[in-house]
Amino acid sequence: MSTFAKSSKSMAAGASDWLSIAVVYVITFLSMASVTCVVPLLGDIQSYSGATPTALGFSLALFSAPSAILATFGGGAIDRFGARPSLIVSALVALLADPVAYLMPGALGLNVAMVLAGLGFAGISIAAPALIMTTVQGTKCVRAMSVWSTYPCAGYAVGLITGGQLAGTDNWRLTFVAHGVMLVLALLCTPFIAKPTIKGLEAKTTEPSLWSAVRNVKVLRLAIGAGLVAAVAYGTGLVATDALTRLHAIPISRATAILAAANVLSVVGGIAAGILMTRRVPTAYLFMGIVGLCIAAQFLLFQPAMPLGLALFALAGWMGLKGMAIAISMALLPQVVSERVGSGAAAGIVGQVISLMAFAVPPIYFAALERQGWNEYIIYACVGLLVSLLVLPLWRRPSMPSAHSALGAGLE
Repeated sequence: MSTFAKSSKSMAAGASDWLSIAVVYVITFLSMASVTCVVPLLGDIQSYSGATPTALGFSLALFSAPSAILATFGGGAIDRFGARPSLIVSALVALLADPVAYLMPGALGLNVAMVLAGLGFAGISIAAPALIMTTVQGTKCVRAMSVWSTYPCAGYAVGLITGGQLAGTDNWRLTFVAHGVMLVLALLCTPFIAKPTIKGLEAKTTEPSLWSAVRNVKVLRLAIGAGLVAAVAYGTGLVATDALTRLHAIPISRATAILAAANVLSVVGGIAAGILMTRRVPTAYLFMGIVGLCIAAQFLLFQPAMPLGLALFALAGWMGLKGMAIAISMALLPQVVSERVGSGAAAGIVGQVISLMAFAVPPIYFAALERQGWNEYIIYACVGLLVSLLVLPLWRRPSMPSAHSALGAGLE
């Protein structure tokens, strides 16, 4: 085969890989948008059903409940049945939430819809990274995981835009129709998702290897560290709209638009983190600097006396930095995969801890919101981010499976 033919074939394979990753990414962030599109509608749902803010906070927490309960065992099942079919089936389950929320627009319907959406998201959030790790490797895997890790940011933005356009109108329930249509379109693209080709990281994981993943210290450290980063990011996203409206008298429609636009910076931050990690930038020191700047941004964002311009600057900085922090924590996932710890099992444990923390976040953050305890959010961020810096497996040279040996260079 000529050099030109080999080069053309390599380019085609690379384009196919990124198309597959793009479809997986879109399905993941649309699944996340199932809960974020509800945030602008909370006032409408409260007026319709008479539910209290605390009750609605519990409804949102139900989205994380399936992952919090089932993710570890779900990871073992995904290793056994395959990441690709598991992703597609999970997306179909997530799709069921939209007609339920539309037909039952009260608090009960929201509870049922959030459980269905959470079940789908539980499978998607485990199958997606497992699929990426078994279809690409080396520096491409680092960058793919960094891009994929920005799904909460993209999902948050898409959800806010979708729900914010109809919030406060008589047609607010059409939000669920719009979200359902987007998810159907993404499902129509699933034939472009690549089949796993990297052996030793997927499927045929047995029960003993699942339990060895549970007992693996590096997996648990990664789960706790990534969970704390995600919890702070999730909580800040839930109350940032109220912070702008209550502290700076910005209308809710404008506040949601600002947050949706700012979330683009999170995606940029995640991509930037992936590039830096593959260029031998010391990840531990990079993460340390990000944590310090994140804490400063939280202080500026939630201080009542802060001028609006400075608060918006802090919000923009926070969005970019938290995108980098999430990307770094999730890009560490391939390094904890081994012959005894399958990609699905590792992703399941990390996903379960993230979801357990996320389940606790809405009640905690909404309770502080009712007290207008803005300083509490700064404390939550300081504690969560500093602990994540200590526990994440950042400080030693990672030992990798051979399939991902090139990944180690980017994480030293």
